[in-house]
Amino acid sequence: MDNPEQEIVETEVKRFVVVPLSTEETAALGEKLAETEIRLAAKRAEKKREDGVFNKAIKDLEGEVAGYAKNVMDGTTEVEVDCIQKKDYPHNRFTVARVDTGGVIEDRALTPAEMQDDLFAPQDAEQANKDSVIPLNQEDQSTI
Repeated sequence: MDNPEQEIVETEVKRFVVVPLSTEETAALGEKLAETEIRLAAKRAEKKREDGVFNKAIKDLEGEVAGYAKNVMDGTTEVEVDCIQKKDYPHNRFTVARVDTGGVIEDRALTPAEMQDDLFAPQDAEQANKDSVIPLNQEDQSTI
């Protein structure tokens, strides 16, 4: 052949082809399949645990964001302050006032349970002390 373009060129290459498995190869692949399924199940369980941790962290952060957003929108925040709580039994009022400013932050009627507190509260400390003394007999006024 005079023309080199018309020559046959052979090159060695590799290709994937489908071939039947032997009994030994099938058994070995079955073992690999089982081991891989076990590892996959373990990874899924690990992911589920981690998802729970991440979901809680995300939920906590979302709560913080909502709180800050409310503060920014309202222009206020909530702080703990010292207060005086007063139960005014004669006027049936329960009042809470700030110590620093004197501002009343709660004013309402006493609840039935709060009104019951008055039944068991001593009217004054001196009378309460006298009431707690039990004489042994009429001649001896000493106490127990």
